[in-house]
This record gives sequence, structure tokens and C-alpha cells, in this order.
Amino acid sequence: MKFLISLALILATLPALAQNYLVAVGSGTPITGPIGGRASLTVNSAPVIYLSINGVQDTNLSNGLVSVQTGGKTSGSMQTGATFNAGGSFNVSSDDLGTIFNGSNVSGTKWTVVFLANGTHYYTLSGSLTNPAGDSGAFVLETEVADSVTCFFSGLETISSASITLTVGDGDAARRLSRRR
Repeated sequence: MKFLISLALILATLPALAQNYLVAVGSGTPITGPIGGRASLTVNSAPVIYLSINGVQDTNLSNGLVSVQTGGKTSGSMQTGATFNAGGSFNVSSDDLGTIFNGSNVSGTKWTVVFLANGTHYYTLSGSLTNPAGDSGAFVLETEVADSVTCFFSGLETISSASITLTVGDGDAARRLSRRR
């Protein structure tokens, strides 16, 4: 019985093994990529505008960035929708918390055109994430609505919103956030 109580006390003092992150990215950052061949899509240094760790918002967030590069395109068209190989890179960092996630896209990342009732459209880039440490996540990036019904991807779109969820085994960033409070 004493052993169980001692074990419970020890376990209660250990930091959580997995940290859950929710990250939102601001609008205006370009998504770029060639329209032909086995091209990949790239997002360079999109600003993080919201970050929560295990449900606690980081109110001191400064200079957070998200950078994405998909694996090469395996099928489809950049104008009408495509699928990408595993690989590429997916990085989330913050000046005050350091690297939050450094991994890559899992096979099956999708570039999808979404048509609206008025004939205009926008694109989503969505997929699953992983890294060598076994951490995982998912993301959805949406572009701004195209100005016309005939203007399809030509190598550049602009992010209107993004949502990224991560489950990261290393609790260092969460511990640094909790110490600041």
C-alpha cells in the first residue's frame, strides 16, 4: 500500500509526457510553388498569432513562425487539386519557447480547391505531421478567396487562416510557459 501511495506521489510530480498545442497563423503569408511537374508548395515564415499549450494561451507570444514545404506532388493539378508525397518539412517555433515542432508531412497531404456558391473559390492545404521522436499533428491552411471565377493557382496564393494541432512528447515549451505565469 505504501508503495502505491509513493508511486502515485512520484507520478503526480512528473511533468506531463505529452503536450497539446493549438497554433493559429495570421493572414497575408504567401503559399508558393510551380504549377507543373512534381512540384512542392512552400510557406515561408508565416506569423503565429495564437498559441495555446494544454489549453493555456501563451499571452506573451512574440515572433512565432510556421514554415512548411510539402513533399513532391504525386497526382492532380495545382489548379484543381493535388496530393503530395510524404516528406518536406513542417516547423513551428517561437522566440520565447524555441522550437515547438520540427517534422515533416505524412503521405497524402492534400491541396484542394473549394468552390463557393457565387462561383469564386479558395484552396486548402491539409495533412498529417510526424517527426522522428514520434510526435504528431495535423494542419489546415486556407487561402484567400480568388478575385474571379476564372483565376486559378498560378504559383502564388495568400494564406487567409491556418490551424495547426500538435501532440508533442517533449514538455519543455509547456514548462517554460508555466514558469512565466
